[in-house]
Amino acid sequence: MGVQGGYTNDAEIGGVEKDGWKLVCGVTKRTKEVRSLISLAEPHIDPNHLVMTQCMNIYAEKIDTPLFGRKGSVVIYVNTERRLRDTMSRNCLIYRISEEFIELQKLCNNMQKNEIIKRIKKILPKSASKYFEYSIHENQVGIVLEWKTNTEARIEDEQLDGKYILYASDPTLSADDVVRLYFKRDYVEKVFRDLKTFEEIAPIRHRKESIVLGIIFVCTLALRFKIALRTMLTKVKNNKLTADILLKQLGRVNQVDFQMDKDVQVWYVGLQRKTEKVLDEIGIKGLFGEKVRHA
Repeated sequence: MGVQGGYTNDAEIGGVEKDGWKLVCGVTKRTKEVRSLISLAEPHIDPNHLVMTQCMNIYAEKIDTPLFGRKGSVVIYVNTERRLRDTMSRNCLIYRISEEFIELQKLCNNMQKNEIIKRIKKILPKSASKYFEYSIHENQVGIVLEWKTNTEARIEDEQLDGKYILYASDPTLSADDVVRLYFKRDYVEKVFRDLKTFEEIAPIRHRKESIVLGIIFVCTLALRFKIALRTMLTKVKNNKLTADILLKQLGRVNQVDFQMDKDVQVWYVGLQRKTEKVLDEIGIKGLFGEKVRHA
């Protein structure tokens, strides 16, 4: 089962399913089909449609309809906090532009038509142009600006506020299943981020398959160790140290070999006492032995 972050379109879904994968993904709102589905479906804001998440209030409903001709699980969900923010942001934008139109109307008699058009372009961004209708014409008094808000356009967008559509290839999944799987993608995305940055799995410039597999094995092993560190650190009381910071502190430790005739001594330098204390608390005591020169 693959979980796709971001917003996916028809072609991308088809490509993944063609390769034999089952998919859970968010779908872009750009197509008329998707916008129509989101506008018509309205999950009830009640306990029966609540999907418990750590940081959002999500209400979801599975709708019995194909998407892009595919018979999977189609789920509409509402993020109530995001809905309120989207609506308030739009209302404030329309209010501010309306106030500027009112002020511009008062000045039109003393302005040329091209000047008025330039002012309108400044106060009315393209993203908000659909919410206003205006005309400029001359009468006996002079140049007149007439305008009004497009209520239909505003209401149409309000029906999409905070609402999103998810698609799952498996038609047996419930709305709750689809939403939970989708929001678990955060863990998957962090794993890929770690592989591409901290473990530097990309780019791989080798050509032999055995070498590439070896690099992936080492990186995956490093990732598993990092995940294990995260788990162990959660058990330490009042700990503010993350696995990333701990690994950076350990990266400052250097091994120094002293050789006199045939006698060789190995020392470790650069280890901080607070780092050693954390290692002891998570059960990795004496990692560097007794010969340590603390920083």
